[in-house]
Amino acid sequence: MTLRFSESRAFTLSIAIFLATFLGAVFFVSSSLAKETKFKDYPFEISKSERLVIQGVRGNVKLVAAAAGQPTVVRARKTVSEPMKPGASERYDALSFSVRREGGVVIVEPRGPSSRQEWVDWSRPGQPELSLEIQAPATSAEIHMHSGSVSVSGWTDNLAVSLQEGKVAASGGSGKLGVNILRGDVKIEKHNGSIDLESHTAKISVSNSEGNLRIHSFAGDSSVANLKGDTIFRGKSGSANLSKLTGALKFENGRGRIEGTSIDGPVRGVNDDGSINLQLAGEPDLSIETSDGAVTVKPPAGSGALLKLSTEEGAIVAPDSVAVPKVSGAKSVVARMSGSAKGVIAVRSKKGTIRVR
Repeated sequence: MTLRFSESRAFTLSIAIFLATFLGAVFFVSSSLAKETKFKDYPFEISKSERLVIQGVRGNVKLVAAAAGQPTVVRARKTVSEPMKPGASERYDALSFSVRREGGVVIVEPRGPSSRQEWVDWSRPGQPELSLEIQAPATSAEIHMHSGSVSVSGWTDNLAVSLQEGKVAASGGSGKLGVNILRGDVKIEKHNGSIDLESHTAKISVSNSEGNLRIHSFAGDSSVANLKGDTIFRGKSGSANLSKLTGALKFENGRGRIEGTSIDGPVRGVNDDGSINLQLAGEPDLSIETSDGAVTVKPPAGSGALLKLSTEEGAIVAPDSVAVPKVSGAKSVVARMSGSAKGVIAVRSKKGTIRVR
């Protein structure tokens, strides 16, 4: 069959469009593939008297305590998941890291951006990430990141971590541990030493640890289990689930929820319009003030704790052995529960309901 000129031209144009589209698609796919470069291991020296500071923007940090005979080394790699993003490929090519000394501080940090605006642009999603695995003898350390993950294992000295968004995991360590995070997840296990956590909306989990704990969380959910040491919790609207605590518990709660089981130690708390539900272990020593929020307390079986309960406009619910005035408005109860005459449970409210089970 012979094609006329117009038909032949149309056919040729169709083939050209197809090839251009196909080749363009191939170019786009190949150009959008993630990139990764591993750097050569970088050995360095640090003494027990020096402080280790690790800085980054996007990426991951893994900090591992070196055992005797193991080298002190930085293992690094860089990746970019979306090289077609504006500036991503150029920043990836320029990205590296350095180890330098400044006084008594050893600093591990990225190298690349030359201006403040470049650092800001680098922090955005899709930009290159630098991952650092650092094996070193435990010494006082700090880790500062914009976003990513921080993993610490067996670190037996003081450690401070700041992260705007991402995950922090620490296990098997000791010494003072501090974490400041805006949003993400924090998981701490088997730590021996004080723990200080500041969060906006991060999910916090602390378990199987020994030492004093302080949590200040604006709206995140917190979980604490199997802790020996004093606990201080401050929350605005998040929840706190506490179990098997041995030591004093102090809290300031806004409109969040606090649930506690097997709380063995003195309890002191202030509550706004959130809910408090505590199951005590050991001799009761509890004092709580609440505004509109309900407070429920369950002492150990057989407890004959002295109840000191009062409310301006709320309700009081107590065991049958305790007489509660059946009047509206202000009312109070001062009576001992039937059982072993030990301990005190004191709760005062404005409008919140008080329950002792």
